[in-house]
Amino acid sequence: MADLFVSALIRVVQKKAADSLVQRIGEMWGIDDQRQRLQIMLLEIEARLPDAEERAISNTAVKSWLERLKSATYDANDTLDMFCYEELRRDAVRRGHKVGNVSGFFSHENPVLFRYKMSGRLKKSVTLSSR
Repeated sequence: MADLFVSALIRVVQKKAADSLVQRIGEMWGIDDQRQRLQIMLLEIEARLPDAEERAISNTAVKSWLERLKSATYDANDTLDMFCYEELRRDAVRRGHKVGNVSGFFSHENPVLFRYKMSGRLKKSVTLSSR
């Protein structure tokens, strides 16, 4: 029987990756190419998912791939949520609100570090999904 949960999760992440806010953030941070790759990868996976879910019943390798796919999809979802959170946080700071009590090199205050971390997370999600 097909795992409807994985299919639904992939559709949620696809919608989030296609969201105009996430696209704008990706462009602003210079990591939109990873977001686009993730979006395309999810479309390709969704097309093959029913067959994979059927084959997973008797093939442990396919079942293992589906588990890795589920984990990678959760990671991608979390990463896209971080994009939205960061945009809302920055907007609040621009409006003069004090947000959070962590500052310095390892916080969201460092745009280079944030971009590096988010780029790495998106690449990891795409890599895990494609195995």
